[in-house]
Amino acid sequence: MSASFEEFIENYLSQIDVERIAPAREMFSEVSDNAFSKFQQAQAEHQVMKVIWGDNDNFHRSCSPDDDVSLFRMADLADKLSIMALYQRLEVKYQALLQFFNLNLEADQLSYWPYLQSILPEDVLERPEFAAVNELRLLNDAIEHQNCVSKPLATQYSYYGEFGVDFTVLSGSFERLKPLVSQSLKALYVILKSKPGE
Repeated sequence: MSASFEEFIENYLSQIDVERIAPAREMFSEVSDNAFSKFQQAQAEHQVMKVIWGDNDNFHRSCSPDDDVSLFRMADLADKLSIMALYQRLEVKYQALLQFFNLNLEADQLSYWPYLQSILPEDVLERPEFAAVNELRLLNDAIEHQNCVSKPLATQYSYYGEFGVDFTVLSGSFERLKPLVSQSLKALYVILKSKPGE
């Protein structure tokens, strides 16, 4: 293999293209910021109306916008979609990388976690970044299947809350996990490359 082709292969297999996720997050953030500005303006106008109309509960209830709720839902949805996109990109890269180094794998089984763990080298499983891969997987599964904290997620990562509760601010999880799972992929590439023929 030529150096440039080998470099191309390494870059393709060992890097997650997280920059594809960023534009969607930025778009949601911009829309959310604009909506929040309008919500604040509406709240200010409502305060003026309170002065004019006094403590008329019926009037205030009819004028009270639900924008704050929809704003939080929009931000929450952006975070959930980002986490799912990150896991999907990681899963695709893990599968491509493992198939590149070992053509005898059962390709249709690579998306099953127990099988994936069984074929990964021990030194990959012991790396601290691999815990982030497991956390991202459980977070993705909980979002995709329950849309709340799942039992495995609550058991292994209690800071998400108890089983069945709604997620709170997931943007911190996305930003924290993104570099760690990227590092895990790079580490996997280096380890597999150092064990030719296994």
